[in-house]
Amino acid sequence: MTSLDVRPASVPATDGLDRMLWRAAQGDVGSFMSFYDATVRVAHGYARLRHADPAAAERAVGAAYERAWRGIAGQAGSGLSPLAWLLHDTHWS
Repeated sequence: MTSLDVRPASVPATDGLDRMLWRAAQGDVGSFMSFYDATVRVAHGYARLRHADPAAAERAVGAAYERAWRGIAGQAGSGLSPLAWLLHDTHWS
C-alpha cells in the first residue's frame, strides 16, 4: 500500500523544508535560497490576500524572509511547520 500526497501542487513538502531550514540554521545560504524558491509563491499569494497594494505585499514578503533568515534557529521550537512559520511571519508584516 502506498500513501498518497494530497497537497495542492503549489504547497511544498514539509519534510524537505525542514531539512532546508536545518541546513540553513547551520549557515548554509544555499539551503535558505532553496527554501525561498520552494515557498515564495505561496508566501506571495498569501501576502496578496492580506494587502491590496502589490508593493505592500512585496514588502511584507521581503520582510518575512529577512526575519526568517535572522530567526531561523527559532523555527524548530516554534511548534509550526516551516511553511506555517513563514506564513505566520508574513501575516504580521
